[in-house]
Amino acid sequence: MALTALVEKDEIRAAYKRMMSRLKDGAQIMECTLGWQGGNQTVKVFWRSDERYWVHGDDRATTNRYWCCFGTTDPHEHSMMSIVCEINPPFEGNNQRAAGMFVRDDNGKVYLAHSGKIGGGRKGIGKAAFLDYYRGSKPEMVRLSDGRLVGRILIGALDGKRFTRQVAEYVREVARFKKAEIAPVQIKEIVTQDDVGFSPEFQGARTRYEMKGSIESRCDHGLIVSALHNELQKKKLIAGNDRLRDLFVAGKNGVDVLFEVKTEATTTCIYEAVGQLMIHGSTQKDAPMRVLVLPVQPNSSTLRALDKLSIRVMTYAWNSGVPKFTGLNKVIQ
Repeated sequence: MALTALVEKDEIRAAYKRMMSRLKDGAQIMECTLGWQGGNQTVKVFWRSDERYWVHGDDRATTNRYWCCFGTTDPHEHSMMSIVCEINPPFEGNNQRAAGMFVRDDNGKVYLAHSGKIGGGRKGIGKAAFLDYYRGSKPEMVRLSDGRLVGRILIGALDGKRFTRQVAEYVREVARFKKAEIAPVQIKEIVTQDDVGFSPEFQGARTRYEMKGSIESRCDHGLIVSALHNELQKKKLIAGNDRLRDLFVAGKNGVDVLFEVKTEATTTCIYEAVGQLMIHGSTQKDAPMRVLVLPVQPNSSTLRALDKLSIRVMTYAWNSGVPKFTGLNKVIQ
């Protein structure tokens, strides 16, 4: 399935208005001062209290792009706030200096996308470092009107049920990156309980250059990982993740349980998950329990094959916008 950039002024304008309508819905309007290096401005922001982030949109701040900035500071508690990230689509055309973009799939669905360009004003904060650091997959290829292909991170479909939550998680992912100590990834063979950390994964698309199936469903990946992490925490387990593993439970001598989450139960997704579970579960002497998390049970022959590999299957279903897991107690008992 191909992705193409919106380049016509009218269609970008319509997408921008739709995006802002979704983000404003249910939000509280508040006045605050946004500060940045060398300046500040008093503006109105839309604070989404349930998802703990705000957005400010302006179509007159610049001459060639919409100004869409986001932050996580509660405006009830601070009058001066910092911008976590900007996702600024161009007014029209193939403006590669604009980090934001609206893209359309073959089914006509429009998505908010971002280049990964992150400003921060200090060494180590930038596009390359962020793309290497964030927990999602590599950017998808988007075709421009002149035929060029560019990489963009898909955040979510504008009309998707969970769009505002997907934006929230992307903003938090950028905030996490900016606060972290930027360093090369170190792959540890043994994870102890003291090593464990968890970062709510960027809840955007985890697809490849040749995309099949539902792009929109894959934008839910991080939401599922975060929900599963919350369930493990409720059970007083030490759970974490890293750039290579969706989620794991740490014991005294390493990883006890290793999870791999997929948003589709296609053959390709299952093959990918098996490889990830087998490889990442082989880095310690005593292999962890390997668990594949899927939206539905695979067929009987696939289940038998997974059983021979000692891979357990756990399923989830959506209930009021939240994934609910079946079989979790059996996995961790």
